[in-house]
Amino acid sequence: MAEGYKQLGLKTKVVPFIDDVASELEAADLIIARSGAMAVTEIALAGRPAIFVPYPFHRDRQQELNARVVERKGGAVIVLDDEHLGENLAVKLQELTQDRDRLVQMGHAAASAAMPDAAAKVAAICFTEARP
Repeated sequence: MAEGYKQLGLKTKVVPFIDDVASELEAADLIIARSGAMAVTEIALAGRPAIFVPYPFHRDRQQELNARVVERKGGAVIVLDDEHLGENLAVKLQELTQDRDRLVQMGHAAASAAMPDAAAKVAAICFTEARP
């Protein structure tokens, strides 16, 4: 699929694993990823638009639910991992890469879903509740 998007003048990078996530997110205009909790969090904190493809075999749909948080804010779209994944992903890629303004808006929306101070808030609640 990456070859097809080179024809449109798009630079793509497909990797199985990233060591320096922050640098790669900073360089990306659009991210396609599974939607585990950490991936969704990192992408939102970076303020990047995303196409999330939730892992389909969790019985409680946890990855889909993670992705829906950012989707509801307008920072991501979800493409389900089913027998039409390739076609549906190609359509979304075409749609999003044709609209730079939408990608910028999605990035801002993704950032609005982030909670950069979540750990401090949880810790404060714990300390408050632990006091006699």
